[in-house]
Amino acid sequence: MAGGLRHFMMRPGGGRGDHPEREEGYQPPKRKLSEAEKERLKQQHWDWLGFIALCALGGIALGALAAWAVLRFDINGIGSMIARSGYWMGYTALLVGGFASTFGMITMGIGIMVRSTYSRD
Repeated sequence: MAGGLRHFMMRPGGGRGDHPEREEGYQPPKRKLSEAEKERLKQQHWDWLGFIALCALGGIALGALAAWAVLRFDINGIGSMIARSGYWMGYTALLVGGFASTFGMITMGIGIMVRSTYSRD
């Protein structure tokens, strides 16, 4: 039993240090990218950022629309409560801002998950 436990506690490679990637200070050699690969990665980077920004803007618009629906259709009396308040503009801005940022973040996450499953090659 003790031999089995000792086996699991040993360093990879039996403790001999024959794996250079396990040693301290080891840096794997960096692969050189061709100019075409650099350009393709740069284009892919900007495509991703554009797609994520588009998803976020769509989510912000959906969040503002959902906040408008809450106020317009007076769901749970929130619309009338805000309308009677002396600070209705601030409360409306907080409601719309909260809904817009939440919906924007959710749609960004969905966009990242959907886009990562695509193979564009």
